[in-house]
Amino acid sequence: GKHRYLMGAHLQNTCWHILGAWLLYCLGRTLRYRRGDGSTLRLSPAMAFFLAAFWALHPQRVEVVAWISERKELLSFGLGLGALLLFLRGYRRGRMSWLAAVLLLLSLWGKPLWITFPALAFLLAWVEQQGPLPWRQFRLLLPGVLACLLYLAWQRALLLKVAADSSTLGGGGELSNGWLHFSTTLHNYGMYFTKTFVPYGINPLYPYFDPGNDIPHATLLLLLLTALLLVAGWRLRRCRTALWHVLLPALAAFYVALVPVVGIFFRVGNTDFADRYSYLPAIFLLLAAAFVLQALQEAFCWRVWQRWLLLSGAGLILALFFRQSYFYTRIWSSGARVTAASLSHPRPNPWAVQKYISLLIQREQLSEAESVCAEKLLDYPHYPREMNVSLEVFRKVVAGTVHFKRGQNSLGMQYCREVFWHLPWQYLRMSWNTLPHEFILLAAQYQITLGNDEMAAELFMRGAQLSLESQPDVSACYYGQAALLRKNYPLALFHFRHSLELNADNPGVRRLLSITEQKLRSAGLRPQ
Repeated sequence: GKHRYLMGAHLQNTCWHILGAWLLYCLGRTLRYRRGDGSTLRLSPAMAFFLAAFWALHPQRVEVVAWISERKELLSFGLGLGALLLFLRGYRRGRMSWLAAVLLLLSLWGKPLWITFPALAFLLAWVEQQGPLPWRQFRLLLPGVLACLLYLAWQRALLLKVAADSSTLGGGGELSNGWLHFSTTLHNYGMYFTKTFVPYGINPLYPYFDPGNDIPHATLLLLLLTALLLVAGWRLRRCRTALWHVLLPALAAFYVALVPVVGIFFRVGNTDFADRYSYLPAIFLLLAAAFVLQALQEAFCWRVWQRWLLLSGAGLILALFFRQSYFYTRIWSSGARVTAASLSHPRPNPWAVQKYISLLIQREQLSEAESVCAEKLLDYPHYPREMNVSLEVFRKVVAGTVHFKRGQNSLGMQYCREVFWHLPWQYLRMSWNTLPHEFILLAAQYQITLGNDEMAAELFMRGAQLSLESQPDVSACYYGQAALLRKNYPLALFHFRHSLELNADNPGVRRLLSITEQKLRSAGLRPQ
């Protein structure tokens, strides 16, 4: 049944996540740093385990593991990390790894997380070489480059084949100008950086572009760290190898891994900020941090109690991560609680707010719906203009629906005229909640009681246009109701039958179809 399917799907996600953590452990054990005295710095098994556990239990991983739809991210990560390990193995032997290219191509077909794989492989090879690569070593990057080019060619052919729908494949809305795009990109780099180490501001749902946390501190910290590595490596020659050829390439790998996420050149998701998109970039920051901790651990003589204190601190961090991740996992696994939990954010996700308001109005909690609309449905400066316009139209819909529900039909009709005759009503989102449908039905029923069938039919026509793409069965039903009010019974019959073809489990449409057939017989016509 459905329960077994869901349990199996979540179990698969968990297994892929565990595999990813194990591959990260292997990567941590594989990398090494040769000191100036000839000794080699490698992560101990305990440090590599802490690295993998820190990454795996981090609350930012919850979305990827909890969402069945994010299995593509898990598959892409595991296959891509396997390709990276095979590349490093081949690099040490001076051989090209075509098996790595095959795994990379499979990873890209899952999700193009690793589209910057050649640059990431180059940076890890730089760490392995501890300096610029000899020209002859660049040929080892060829299989990865060819795999990425093959994927891009395949994607290009696919986009040309479905050119009519290509606008829906590129992710979320674009920012209104270049400066906003640049500033938001910097902001998101800072957020991804700081939240890798300190999981603050995580909510089950959050506003895209995260304007509620739009403060420059995280970005300034990242830029300061980058500048510090550059300057310190230039001034401190003894530390130049460690800073410029280990830590700086790791930080550069973090920058590069985020390129397809933040929307530079192309975009792999439907927005440029979401905690789940840190799944890959975070590993490069954590690898660098793990090597720094390993070096500090080996540089000092630790007493027994100090070692126990370190182990206790590490265990406490992992326990806190597990507790927070478990909390969010339980929220994601419970339907309505996700929406309610998102409202605690200082600037909650507007679509979650709309859904919650719709639920309150269905429960006849009208005063609370008005309060939530006024306090939580906020405008966002980072959003494109049409998204803020859609929020303004929705506020009018809420006010009109509340007036209709309270029996103040004339006031409700004033809002209806304002929404559908004076505002850009096309920006209403019909797929997120049921409130626009209810608003249209209440306004149309009021017009029918006044004998103004043409006005009611026009409202149904506008509702049909709104739901044409997201809910074609509802759109066909609206077209049928408009035709029925205009006494075009054959056309109404056609639309109601089409609606039932799309959704056969709608008793309301069956009732309207029966009424239409009776009207046809009364007019001396035979339903075809």
